[in-house]
Amino acid sequence: CCTVTDFKVQLNSQLRSSLWNIHASSVFARSFIEEDKYPNIPQNPNREKLSVVKDAFFTCLSNIRSKWSKEANDPEEQAQEKASNAAMERKRNRYNRRREVCQRLTSFNDQLPYLEQLGAAGMSSDEWVANGEHTELVIIEPEWRSTVVTLWLRGIDYGYDILRHPGNQALPGARP
Repeated sequence: CCTVTDFKVQLNSQLRSSLWNIHASSVFARSFIEEDKYPNIPQNPNREKLSVVKDAFFTCLSNIRSKWSKEANDPEEQAQEKASNAAMERKRNRYNRRREVCQRLTSFNDQLPYLEQLGAAGMSSDEWVANGEHTELVIIEPEWRSTVVTLWLRGIDYGYDILRHPGNQALPGARP
């Protein structure tokens, strides 16, 4: 992809899903840590320094893209970006829900490192699709993700239902 000297990012795609940007974030994070100008990077005991810097990189990149997009001032592009951001937010929420399950249910504790390796980018995405007179939300699994991984993630989702409804006390209108 790139090195520190010819560093480029891809702004016209989903930032955290673009393989180019994922690699660029690694190049940036390694270089940033090697420079050691900010030795007091906030540490989270569950995450390594590289991961913290990558997240900060994507936050900054998101702000840059937002400004870039507003300058382009194309309403259709802005609507598309808004939908893309909403879909990515749902992916992050799905990922965080699954992390919570792995942290809180002892039977899933050993699954957390695998889930973290998969990351939010490994979660299914979704998009609204017009179907006749109504619109429906269609789940889109990453092409590269195996069916076994999808089934494993559904097992974690079942764990989320257990957390939400201890003793199988589902509420009317709630998810089964």
